[in-house]
Amino acid sequence: MDGTVEEIMTTAVVCAKTDYSVKELMEIMDREELHCMPIIDCEGFCVGIVSGADLIRWHKIRKRSTEVYAHEILSHPVITVSPQIELKDAVKLMISNNIHHLLVMESGELIGIVSVMDVLKHFILD
Repeated sequence: MDGTVEEIMTTAVVCAKTDYSVKELMEIMDREELHCMPIIDCEGFCVGIVSGADLIRWHKIRKRSTEVYAHEILSHPVITVSPQIELKDAVKLMISNNIHHLLVMESGELIGIVSVMDVLKHFILD
């Protein structure tokens, strides 16, 4: 399992703000064909992540008709890695935390995202 996260990560990361409604999140994720989105605060810091599983969980348990926002359903803390982390270590981190995505950070800035699917594509298609 050679290589680093930097070699396979997606660099065009679509983020949402904490005040986006669940409806807005679903529309963006559907339009952009995303399985998750990092959630940033008003200062641009990543405060969590919303996945398709989070949206399904919200849909199953919602008991109120008022608008629900990203900051209410996001998962946190976010598991982050550096772009230089070895793929095998990234996979171990995903497995040990039971997650499908890792945010890639460098000098405090979000520079990419890597998913289980990215890892699989790398090993199957290369």
